[in-house]
Amino acid sequence: MAGIYLIPSSITNAIFAPIGGKLLNKFGARVVSTLGAILLATSFELLTLLPIANFNYVLFAAILLLMGAGSGLFQSPNLVSILSAVPPTERSAASGLRSAMQNIGLLMSFAIFLTLILTGASTTLSQSIYNALLNAGVPANDANRLVSIPPVYALFAAFLGYDPIRTLIEQAGISLPASVFSNIDKLTFFPSAIAPAMAVASTTHTIRQPYLPCWLPYSHT
Repeated sequence: MAGIYLIPSSITNAIFAPIGGKLLNKFGARVVSTLGAILLATSFELLTLLPIANFNYVLFAAILLLMGAGSGLFQSPNLVSILSAVPPTERSAASGLRSAMQNIGLLMSFAIFLTLILTGASTTLSQSIYNALLNAGVPANDANRLVSIPPVYALFAAFLGYDPIRTLIEQAGISLPASVFSNIDKLTFFPSAIAPAMAVASTTHTIRQPYLPCWLPYSHT
C-alpha cells in the first residue's frame, strides 16, 4: 500500500528525467539542477502543511507529482555536473563512487532521522498511545500493561511488516474482547495514536516530519 500511494512521484520522475536531459543541452546543468532542487524543496515544505494523520490524499498526490518532477529535473544534470568535473578516464570510478556515497547518505539519513524522532517522542509516545487505547475502549489496566512495553517495539514491528498492535498485545500477554480488539487493530488506529507524539518530536528537534499517512505497510494476515 505504501508503494501504491507513492506512485505519483515515480511517474513524474520517469517523465521529467529525460526532459531534464534535453533542457540540460539548452540551459546548462546548473540552471536545470537548481530548478529541480527548488521544486524538491518546495514539495517538502508543502508536505509539512498537511496534517500528520487523516489528510486528503488528492493533495498528497499533487505534492508527490511536484516532488517527482523536481527529482527528475535534478538527477540528470547533477550527474552530468559530477562526471564533467573529472577526466574521461576516471568517469567510471567517479560514477561508482557517487552511487556508493548516495546509498550511504540515504541509509545514514534514515538512521539519524529515526533517532531524532524517537528521542523527541520518548516522553510523549507512551502517553499518546495510552490515550488512544482508552478512547478505543481498552480497560485502563490493560492499557497500562500495553504502554509499559517500549513503543519502539510497535514502531519497528510496523516497519518490518507486522501488525504493531497485535505485537504489543502478544508482548503484554493480555486478552481483549473481540469488539475492543477490532477497534484498535484497524489500519488507521496505530498511525493516529502515535501522530501527536510524532508532531511533538519533529518540532522538538526543529525538523519536520514530512508525512505520516493513516496507513502503515503491515498486513493482518
